[in-house]
Amino acid sequence: MKDRRLTLDTNILVYAMDKDAGGRHDVALEIVDRAVSSDCVLTLQSVCEFYAAVTGKGKMPQREAEAQIRDWLELFPMVSATRNPSPRRSRR
Repeated sequence: MKDRRLTLDTNILVYAMDKDAGGRHDVALEIVDRAVSSDCVLTLQSVCEFYAAVTGKGKMPQREAEAQIRDWLELFPMVSATRNPSPRRSRR
C-alpha cells in the first residue's frame, strides 16, 4: 500500500480542543494523536477556520488559540490549497 498524505479537517481541530464536545472531543484527540505519526499536513484554510471558530465562539482566548496553532505547526507542516494540485503518482 502506498503512503498517502492526509490533512486534518477544521472540525477535527476544533473538537480536539473543545472539552465540552464529549465523545467528539475524544475521537478528535485520537485522530490528531494518530496523525502525528502519519504524513499529515495542515492547510492554511483549516488553521484560519479553526482560529475564527474557537475565538469567535468564545471557546478559547486569542492567545491560547495562537499558541495551539504554533504547537500544531511544530508537529505538522502547513500547506496552502492550490487549484492545480501536483499530479498523483501512478500506482505500481
